[in-house]
Amino acid sequence: MTQIVLIFGFLILILSVSLVIKPAALFGILERYSQSAGLQVVAVVARLILGVALVLAAPETKYPSVLLLLGWLMIAAAVAFSLMGRTRFRALLNWALQLTPHYGRLGGLLGVIFGVFLIYAVV
Repeated sequence: MTQIVLIFGFLILILSVSLVIKPAALFGILERYSQSAGLQVVAVVARLILGVALVLAAPETKYPSVLLLLGWLMIAAAVAFSLMGRTRFRALLNWALQLTPHYGRLGGLLGVIFGVFLIYAVV
């Protein structure tokens, strides 16, 4: 399971660095697919996989309590996203996309920190 956490850590790091460098590109992709049901499915499945991986890998990491908590939060977010329906998910996504001009790079920086933390915790 630590390998899955490591892969997610690198993916989060790469996407976050691209968000810091050029936020419009990543948010443009999200805007383009915001009407697609597939985006919600990807959001749910990715959070569920990462959450389960964090919960199962937590005892083998440097910060088991933190990763266990993060894992359960990811699983809860996956459940919430799956129960909220497409209309509310799109409304949440559109709200978040409106914040991008002001907070896009900050979100990317926080993502870089999170990705590096995941990598450090399992290596």
